[in-house]
Amino acid sequence: MSGPDRRGRRAVLAGLGGLACAIGLAGCSESGNSVTAVPSEEIGGAATPTATDAPEATATSTDRPTSESMASSTPTATPMEARVPPRGSLSLVRTDVAVANDDGYTEATPRVVLDNVGDVTYELLELRYDLHYTPLGRSDSRRQIASGYGIEEFDGEGGFRPGDRRAISGEIRYLRDGRADRSTDAERFDVAFAFRRVRYR
Repeated sequence: MSGPDRRGRRAVLAGLGGLACAIGLAGCSESGNSVTAVPSEEIGGAATPTATDAPEATATSTDRPTSESMASSTPTATPMEARVPPRGSLSLVRTDVAVANDDGYTEATPRVVLDNVGDVTYELLELRYDLHYTPLGRSDSRRQIASGYGIEEFDGEGGFRPGDRRAISGEIRYLRDGRADRSTDAERFDVAFAFRRVRYR
């Protein structure tokens, strides 16, 4: 083989060798004088990012106080019982009495009207009534002729509250035996009263 032909063949072989080296190095990364293998999965460009599910927002349940839980329970005062009301808590407005015949008896219905001027609410008032009679034209002969009782409960009305006015009625019944001259003239009768029992809060 002549000289020119050998030089041409060596050039071709050198070109093929360079191409093989270029192909072989396509998957290599050169660092200094050493060649480090790169994992095959990274060949061909940047790796495709993997979609990662974003964390789901979790609703946090925050208990809010309801109107029922926020409502403060109103303290209820414990009722107290006594023989007489607190001093100065009741003011007398008037007393009156109605009188009628009832089959040989005289029946009187006394009534006491009171104002609550105190700071307590009454649930119950129990009174004793004393009926007095004054003969016509003899004012100095007034006398007690019978007694009776009356009780009034105010629970169903919300109580006998401060600022209220209430009437407490009773019943007195006695024989028409002449002690009041068998009279039914209400003008000749009057009533006195006293407390027997009270309940308030």
